[in-house]
Amino acid sequence: MGMITLGLDLGITSIGWAVLNEDCDNRNLVAWGSRIFDAGVEGTENEISAGKGVSKRAERRIKKALREQYARRRERKKQLLDILISNGFLPEHVDSDFFTSIDKKLLMLFPKEERPRLGHVLPYLYRKIALDRVLEKYELGRTIYHLAQRRGYLSNRKQELKDQETTGAVKNGINELKQAIQNSGARTLGEYFSMVDPETERIRSRYTERSMFQDEFRMICNAQRKHISKELEEDLYNAIFFQRKLKSCKGLIGKCRIYPERSRCSFSRNEAQLFRIYTTVNNLRIEKGGSVRSLTEDERSNVIEILCSYSPIFNKNGKVALSKLQKAAGLAKGEKFNLGDGEKEIYGNELNVILYRAFGENAEKMKITEREKFFNDLLSIEKNDVLLKRLTGYWNLSQEKAEEVACIGLPDDYCAYSLKALQEMLVDLQSGVSLSDWLKNNNHTQVLYQEFDKLPLFDACGIELRNPIVHRVLTELRRVVNSIIERYGKPDRIHLELARDLKASNKEREQMTIRNRMREKEREKIAQLIAEEAGLEKVSRNDILKVMLADECDFTCPYSGKRFSMTELLHGGLVHIEHIIPYSVSFDDSFANKTLCLNKLNSQKDNRTPYEAFGDTQAYLEMLERVKHFKGGDAERKLELFKLREVQQEEFMERNLNDTRYASKLAMQYLAMLFGGIVDKNGKRRIFAIAGGCTAMIRRAWGGNFLLGEGEKVRTDHRHHAIDAMTIALTTPQLVQKVAKMSSEYRKKFNESSAELIDNKFFNQAKSMMEQCSVSHHIVNKMRGALHKETFYSKDYGNGQSLRHERVSLDMLTAKDVQNIVDPVIKKLILGKLHLDSDKDVTDSSLKIFKDPANYPVMRRRDGSSVNTIRKVRIARTVNARTIGKGDGRREVANGANYVLAIFAKLNEQGEETEWVGEVVSLLDVVQRKQKSLPPFEKKRAGLKFKFSLQKGDIVKIYKDGDEKLCIIRGISLPQFSCCPITDARKQQDLKAAKCWFTPTVSAAYNWKMQKYNINVFGELQVAND
Repeated sequence: MGMITLGLDLGITSIGWAVLNEDCDNRNLVAWGSRIFDAGVEGTENEISAGKGVSKRAERRIKKALREQYARRRERKKQLLDILISNGFLPEHVDSDFFTSIDKKLLMLFPKEERPRLGHVLPYLYRKIALDRVLEKYELGRTIYHLAQRRGYLSNRKQELKDQETTGAVKNGINELKQAIQNSGARTLGEYFSMVDPETERIRSRYTERSMFQDEFRMICNAQRKHISKELEEDLYNAIFFQRKLKSCKGLIGKCRIYPERSRCSFSRNEAQLFRIYTTVNNLRIEKGGSVRSLTEDERSNVIEILCSYSPIFNKNGKVALSKLQKAAGLAKGEKFNLGDGEKEIYGNELNVILYRAFGENAEKMKITEREKFFNDLLSIEKNDVLLKRLTGYWNLSQEKAEEVACIGLPDDYCAYSLKALQEMLVDLQSGVSLSDWLKNNNHTQVLYQEFDKLPLFDACGIELRNPIVHRVLTELRRVVNSIIERYGKPDRIHLELARDLKASNKEREQMTIRNRMREKEREKIAQLIAEEAGLEKVSRNDILKVMLADECDFTCPYSGKRFSMTELLHGGLVHIEHIIPYSVSFDDSFANKTLCLNKLNSQKDNRTPYEAFGDTQAYLEMLERVKHFKGGDAERKLELFKLREVQQEEFMERNLNDTRYASKLAMQYLAMLFGGIVDKNGKRRIFAIAGGCTAMIRRAWGGNFLLGEGEKVRTDHRHHAIDAMTIALTTPQLVQKVAKMSSEYRKKFNESSAELIDNKFFNQAKSMMEQCSVSHHIVNKMRGALHKETFYSKDYGNGQSLRHERVSLDMLTAKDVQNIVDPVIKKLILGKLHLDSDKDVTDSSLKIFKDPANYPVMRRRDGSSVNTIRKVRIARTVNARTIGKGDGRREVANGANYVLAIFAKLNEQGEETEWVGEVVSLLDVVQRKQKSLPPFEKKRAGLKFKFSLQKGDIVKIYKDGDEKLCIIRGISLPQFSCCPITDARKQQDLKAAKCWFTPTVSAAYNWKMQKYNINVFGELQVAND
């Protein structure tokens, strides 16, 4: 047997593979196929293909965090109740009736006309009264228990430094509330809310601060000292306000490239700062008149000294512009620094920059122990007020300087090497040795692995990976490669496609450089404008982006039409950068998907498109008119996004392309374990990375596009991945180099000629083997997913007909919902807002007015005064709900996903099959049965014979219209389930249009002689025996 080459084409949800045997000039295709699997993320088929999926663990993690949060809150309230009960502040059995009786007692002390308003704020009224007179014990218990329901926002300095945009909105809300409290003359938060009229102003949905509740608690305890001792006060305080610290994330720090058992060194250490400076200076070149030279020894030492200095030359981010560095280094006229990658700034020693900002010229005189103590304060102190006290006290800084320093965060990223590795290399790097030379001289350039006969489990091989998409790709890669090795032996070499662009031509690079320079000049101009008009000392990229967006919309919010000034834009958090199509939906963070929005409108739009949030309203039409007047090259695109009614499927997004690049790199590292390294111990290279652009041209040239189509690549058949893999296997490094060097004008000629690549004999062989090209699907039978839907329903109001009530927000109402509103008074108010007499005249478009909260109907008394604003209504729905939980935890819910469809055959008296019947088992039923150590369903039943079970992804063979078809199950339900041909890669709507989406009943499956099979990587079938 000749040279065996394995070609691999990695995708987000697929792996194409091909085994090629090359003996002298003869090439033979041994086997090929495609492996199809679900991406390592959740989402619909369209969402995943468009790059909109989220990690399968993300939703579970969020739900778990919420459950833990609720559990801690319950435990906190239970602990508080125990303390209150044990000290006589509440009876032993506390229920809602007790609180009602206490509230009613207080309410009767006020005039009748005031009671309707006070009825909404009674708990706050207790908190107000508790400041001025001694309450009865039960009243005091009621007051403290209400105070503990919410604790407010707790400031965390480190988190605020990371998320200044969100923190700014929260702090703005808190400051507005503080100002309102001060203006009202109230002493505490509770007293202020007791003065609010809830009929005109909402108490909920406000940003509050932890200190507001803490101060109020202390004031109440001081006023109620007759009942609350100092010891009891501390017990109550801890029960209400104690908060555990966040779990350390040290275990998530990456590993050193040289010493994998050691963690990477943080840039908050001086060794990492010096490493970056030395490697940067060693790569620095001096350019003059088109010629480039390296730095002399004196020039190197001078530049390093400047970068390590305590000087005002640096920006707040610790960088210095190359132009400033050139001047400080005293370069000759016409000379300039060049890093070769277009960088205009380079890092100095960030730690020295921080010290200089704090202590000025005295920073250089500080002892090492004092430096470490200062950095430790910045790193360890989380509360801003505590840090300010430390800076003004111990470090003797002025209040103004302390506030400036408190906003400084130590570098939080990590170097690629451990502290041990840095200490070994710093001396040589300082003397001018480049990092690549040092690694080569110390035998660190080629990482050698233990040689394996098969690929080991990925999680056990020491390669770091936290990307769920890539993890799934490499897990399937192991399954495919090991199966190939078992059958054909270990390949002599592996060709792997890398999703990278081909090297651009000189002309293309020149055009890119011109565009980048134009953008850079525009940004510099805007930065200067901001510094002059807004008075900002440091202009951030975010500030520049805001001004660019403001110029585009003429300093007018496109959503509300309100104008804003430069000061309002850059200060106070009034104006936010907003994704037109939500980032969570599009993963598009480009300028073309951004605009500006006032804070209030941003919250109202939430995670929706403009049409979803405001569509079919007058405000929406006015919004489109404003967007039509946008300036700039992206104006037309943004208008299209504002008009977009439905987010359509797109090609793979840049995020997915990055995932493929990342997967390819890791795959090379992973596959190298078969040979002890990418280059084996004999110096022979075994793993080759092929550029994706090359394979596209080569596939066209040898005729690969004619195997499934008529000259164009066919993506509707899963086998196109195998064709790509075969092209990758055919592609040699020499051919890649040849194609990469081709100018664009010669590429077309190359594409039209296949003589340079392969003869027709191989094409004919590949054409004849298309039927043997296997397509296998990964089947997931795990019990994963939501056990039931999230909505909790009411009891059955339909006398056994499953008629239940559900609360629905007005902005989510449909015309059908209006007809099913339970309360006739509420329905009448809604119809009145719509200016309609009958609920049959309501349309979905007319309900768009409720997207604006100003249009919500209001309940009023006979005298015309408002009682309550209607935000949600109860809808009667026919829902087949079931009961879960017991006691207070009893809930009525609808089933979640279906887990399995069990197929049974009915037998006649002779034991012959007469027809098939099916039973769908929900995931909730399966889990409940598993908890009792029972199987998912009972197979033995009187008069029935179990045939097989079906789950999504199972493979079945059917005989339809005289043809044998191999299909994959795409969905299970009754009375019909769905399937489609195993090789068909089209979406559901396209399959339906082509009549290739089959939805048989169980009876039809009997007539089609359906049989379930297991399928391996090579497409070989084996009858499934459930």
